[in-house]
Amino acid sequence: ARYADSRGFGSDPLRPHIWRYRDWVIEAFNKNKPFDQFTIEQIAGDLLPSPTLEQRIATAFHRNTMTNTEGGTDDEEFRVAAVKDRAEVTMQVWMGLTFGCAQCHNHKYDPLSQKEYYQLTSFFNQTADYDQPDERPTMPAPTEEMLAANAKIDQEVAGLKQKLEETTPELEAAQKEWETTLKLPTDWQGLGIQKSAREGVWEVMPSGELTMVRGMRWKGASSSDGLRLKRVSAEPIPPVKGQFVRIELPGEKKILSLAEVEVLSGETNVAKEGKATQSSTSNDAPAGRAIDGNRAGEFAQETVTHTGEEANPWWEVDLGSEKFLTEIRIWNREDGVAYRLEGFRIVVLDAARKEKWERSHIPAPERSLVQEVRYDIVDPIRLSAVVGGGEGTYLIPKRIDLSAERVELLIDGNVGEVQLEATRGGELANRLGVSEEILKAIDVPAEQRTAEDIAKLGRHFRSFTPMLDGVRNEIAAKEKSRPAYPDLPIMQELPSDQLRKNYVMVKGNFLMQGDEVKPVLPVAFSREEELQPGNRMDLAKWLVSPTNPLTARVMVNRLWSQIFSKGLVETEEDFGTQGELPSHQGLLDWLAVEFQSPGTVQSPGTEGNGTAWDMKRMIRLMVTSATYRQSSQVTAEHLEKDPRNRLYSRGARYRLEAELIRDQALALSGLLSRKVGGPSVFPPQPDGLWQAAFNGERTWKTSDGSDRYRRGMYVFWRRTVPYPSMAAFDAPSREICTIRRSRTNTPLQAF
Repeated sequence: ARYADSRGFGSDPLRPHIWRYRDWVIEAFNKNKPFDQFTIEQIAGDLLPSPTLEQRIATAFHRNTMTNTEGGTDDEEFRVAAVKDRAEVTMQVWMGLTFGCAQCHNHKYDPLSQKEYYQLTSFFNQTADYDQPDERPTMPAPTEEMLAANAKIDQEVAGLKQKLEETTPELEAAQKEWETTLKLPTDWQGLGIQKSAREGVWEVMPSGELTMVRGMRWKGASSSDGLRLKRVSAEPIPPVKGQFVRIELPGEKKILSLAEVEVLSGETNVAKEGKATQSSTSNDAPAGRAIDGNRAGEFAQETVTHTGEEANPWWEVDLGSEKFLTEIRIWNREDGVAYRLEGFRIVVLDAARKEKWERSHIPAPERSLVQEVRYDIVDPIRLSAVVGGGEGTYLIPKRIDLSAERVELLIDGNVGEVQLEATRGGELANRLGVSEEILKAIDVPAEQRTAEDIAKLGRHFRSFTPMLDGVRNEIAAKEKSRPAYPDLPIMQELPSDQLRKNYVMVKGNFLMQGDEVKPVLPVAFSREEELQPGNRMDLAKWLVSPTNPLTARVMVNRLWSQIFSKGLVETEEDFGTQGELPSHQGLLDWLAVEFQSPGTVQSPGTEGNGTAWDMKRMIRLMVTSATYRQSSQVTAEHLEKDPRNRLYSRGARYRLEAELIRDQALALSGLLSRKVGGPSVFPPQPDGLWQAAFNGERTWKTSDGSDRYRRGMYVFWRRTVPYPSMAAFDAPSREICTIRRSRTNTPLQAF
């Protein structure tokens, strides 16, 4: 059924977790899951009422189609290809029909029309997968061992979390100390303000002993005043004095390119009289272009500077002597590479080249940037009532020294009679980021707190106190040790309002839509009452229904072939008119009925035994038969009358398949690992095989220990590069479904 650990086509990306479906199949056979359930769960397990994890894993059977992730491919084309593959594989595996022959025209030999082909593919056309690289839809598919490990971790984590809920005298003392750091400040002092010449700007007048300010508030303001502090700026007293203005662009492989730089002292651009240099010059674009007075930002106009591609490029202007600086204006390029300035730095240096002022990590301006040489604090944090600071209270991100800095406020609203107050404000900063309910509880005096407040504060403190870091680290380590669940692609039906329409595809071309069709069963194999539109569940149930004439026959014939080397119908893949007739028609019919409805036709030794669709019972029935237990020795009479042993005149004797040859060699040497289930393994193979096929994109990491000697069914299978020893014995690539393998008869195989 084309099982593989990769997706196929040229790049053949890996499908690393599909082994969870293989485990499901192995477990189903080991536990003797009835074949009708085995069928329904694989084709439509997701449509069962409240499907279990295992039933949804089963649907990965039809998600293991090939998908094409190569660039330039049409997702719809390969989605349709997967839908066709699912329909054809279903009919081959369960019905033994060459259904794919009806894709482009009516079947030439069997009673299957092209319309019926697309009616049947319609059952699979309503799933949510769409040939995507991430293989959606997928689901976590943990093993029982993973679930048990997770449950153990859950139990251990729960015990550790209980420790976080417990208090101690040491924790209580630390909590009291923490609470004092969140009390509202009491050192508010009034400040004078005077209106500046600029609209909306007020200058702060220091008063009293308060010099270091972190918080401000309007005393007497109400929400109706609409008073808002938009911006606080501070500049050194005296202003910055410098001789050099330097622009740097930190990082590897950077190019610094500027249109214009203006350095203002008051209203005068003093940069024009300076001398510009840069770390390197490329493309005949010297540093002087940035101070030539031309703000045009296009390289073609020869108005921009340009360094070479290098680490940490810089541009600098020497003003000739130290000057008081008020603004630096930078004009960026406008010809598509403006982003190059992202993260630049401006530095003002004095005559001794000591830094006097700097700004770092400045975003690239879209066109121009006016950078005032002052300490701008944009968007002060407004502390609302939920923080307990009042509607007019603000936290200033940077502490301001009123004795050394000139402070200006940009204000919205009417100041009127409102007074500005300030505080050192350390407590305000501590309150930032603390939730409203915690702050409200803290603001209540300790002796007046309710039991709920006390519990709330205790939980919050224990959630971050370093005293419990050890417990939290232990929890984090436990969480990190959780097993990663395999992510498995599964079948999932589209919502009812997103269902696709189904069409006959003219000549099999997905772009040429013919008549619209419904999901209906083939007429030749169905009763009239079954010919109604349905879904995958209806199809799955029909496959194993008593009215279906083929499924039971096809399955017992396949079991017979595994045991006797050939099926009663030798063409296992074709029960149609071009297939071989049964060598023993009556035996095939009896086995099919005995498989589907045990005891319906009485036979010695089978009366009243068995349950329907019992796989192990059928195998036991075959291997305990006199036919199977006879000698495989060939006599002259056998060769004359039954050369191909189609009359079963002797026991079966045949070459083993590729995987079994390897398993047999390992078993005889005593090396075979009999471990069941788990991820695919990587036994030794020639070096460089994957690198040669995929340009070194992925490597074959040879497994260690017993994993080198696992059964062949567990060997990682890449569709375009099969495992060499198995390819040597004609194991199929698994790109398509292969019902009957060709026999390999070579000297190496015999050896």
